[in-house]
Amino acid sequence: MTMVGILVMGALYFYLTQLTPEAIERKRSEKTRAALIEAREALLGYALQHRERQGAQDADFAGSDDREVYGYLPMPDMGSAQNRNEDLANPACVGEGCAALNVNQVVANRTYIGRLPWRTLGLAPLKDGYGECLWYVVSATHKTPGADPIQAMNWDSLSQLDVVAATGQARMASIATIANSAHRRPIAVVFSPGPAVDGARAQSTSDDVGECGGNYNVADYLELPTADELTASTVDFGAQTNAASGDTSANNKALAVQPYSRSNNLLISGKCPRGEAGVCRELGNDTGLAIDSASFFDRLRRSSYFVSEINTLLNTVVDCLNKNGVSVDAAGFAQPVDKTVGRLPDHSCYDDDKFPLGYFRHWRDQVLLAKPTTGSLQLGAQNCDAIVIFAGQRAGAQVRDTAAARLAPSNYLEGDNLSSFTSTTTGFAGPSLFTATTGAQDIVRCISPSLATPTPVNSTPLNPYGQMTAYNFATQTLTLGRLYSFSTATRTSLMPSLFGCSWSSSVNDLGSGMRSYFRFNILDSGEGFVFATIDADRNDATVCGAARQHLGYSGDNLLTPIVQAPKIGIEFDTTRQGNFNPASANPLNNGRSDPNYTGGHVAIVYWGGESAIVSGSCSASCVAPLYCQAGVCYLKAEEDDNVHGRPTPPDASPRPAPRNPPAP
Repeated sequence: MTMVGILVMGALYFYLTQLTPEAIERKRSEKTRAALIEAREALLGYALQHRERQGAQDADFAGSDDREVYGYLPMPDMGSAQNRNEDLANPACVGEGCAALNVNQVVANRTYIGRLPWRTLGLAPLKDGYGECLWYVVSATHKTPGADPIQAMNWDSLSQLDVVAATGQARMASIATIANSAHRRPIAVVFSPGPAVDGARAQSTSDDVGECGGNYNVADYLELPTADELTASTVDFGAQTNAASGDTSANNKALAVQPYSRSNNLLISGKCPRGEAGVCRELGNDTGLAIDSASFFDRLRRSSYFVSEINTLLNTVVDCLNKNGVSVDAAGFAQPVDKTVGRLPDHSCYDDDKFPLGYFRHWRDQVLLAKPTTGSLQLGAQNCDAIVIFAGQRAGAQVRDTAAARLAPSNYLEGDNLSSFTSTTTGFAGPSLFTATTGAQDIVRCISPSLATPTPVNSTPLNPYGQMTAYNFATQTLTLGRLYSFSTATRTSLMPSLFGCSWSSSVNDLGSGMRSYFRFNILDSGEGFVFATIDADRNDATVCGAARQHLGYSGDNLLTPIVQAPKIGIEFDTTRQGNFNPASANPLNNGRSDPNYTGGHVAIVYWGGESAIVSGSCSASCVAPLYCQAGVCYLKAEEDDNVHGRPTPPDASPRPAPRNPPAP
């Protein structure tokens, strides 16, 4: 009985201590904090997927920009009566918890406050510790639908929101780290409104509020500091408060200029004590969690899609300048005596209509250009006609918040690049590829027409007669094949040498994929060609495959290094070689298992196997191209990597090579 009594008393003590006001408030705070964090993560996830979401958005509302990039956040839920999503032809979200999508209800360049659009974010209604649904404010510069027509979306885009905090000295003050850095302003804030401070929150009769209850009147949820706090403030609030009107447009300032001025001040720690004659009272009970641009772009840099698109933008710019010459928009930049420096001027060959679509206008400020007055610039051992630099994220004390700041090279460049950009030194340095880890590091590319010229791989025996590949820089035309005037005997002797390759001089990070465009015209049928992408870690620009059915992609020509796997190609084959026979004495006659057709075919080819093909037994040697090893005749794996349907059976290694496609 004594033990039972002790257990009962302990249970009662635990139960009663959990019901103290402090314990209850702690639990409410924990629930509120968890809801705010979940909302922030969902909003960041939305911004990370925004570019992929565009297709669905375009079906929802007119006026959206299909060139939008990552970074835009959803509109708040303004209430079904104001959202009017049901008026859209194909509304993706209707009712409570939906972001406002109807452009007739969404005004450009306005900051909006409303409830968190939980349904649009794929969430259940998120509620704070008092059972109230969360609220949300998003800066005009970062809201969707529709790209903002004034400000670019990149890691330097400025928010219209300020966060303020209360001090214990009976006044309001800006948080110093935010007030002193325009780039630290939050792009959005998620609010827990807490319980009603004054009066009740009436049930809306015009909006769908079945899940959250209450209404969409911001002033019923987010509090207004009293007059003495405003007049004692060190910041001019005017009427800028959490309880601003739903779209806060009356509080927006200088919307027609870039950058935006601060316009909407937000109190994110509403339980702000004021000491007055020993009395502590609250200004309000809002609790907010801010989302800043740096947090978003730190995550975006890890996206292979984003990394690939930044590198594609640089590839497009470099390719354009190599082919069309270099001009510099030098307006506003201090010019060294030996070079012209500035940014990229407008050009149709790298504008928003080129891949990656829409990126140029958003990221052009990050791309700087230097062109020597005479001579060349150096990037490592390369002599360059010009240098292109992608500046990367801000570092240290760099700021890019005003027009003057964006014309200061020191706010973009560091080290040798800053010195050479602003003085008479000519040496630049930096990686050529943007990656998830480069951060603020400058990405540097060399402009030289020679780099835009494909690197040929020649067949030495053809030197007296001319090679199989030729490039005309003026017309940007690559010619494959050649009409020779051979005698029959010469043709027979040179047949194994009738190969050629031509490789792009640039090395590219494929990221999540690639796009490449070219036009071709077959003037006279020969064998064919392969458009190939190969592993630059295992191959350089001296590799090439064998002649005839190998199409320069597979096989060993015995004169150059082979093209090593992994690799993939699109084969344009105009001549049939069938009945694959690895025992053929002539490697040019051993067939390719081509389909039985009249005319040519197109096929995807990769590599047939990483191990050799067994073909019978041997005592000392095998008939070429087979070789004898431990009493077995083998065909080298590279002889097999353009054979449709090979290998058979598939490679039994722990990570087998992909099998070549069947005959088309």
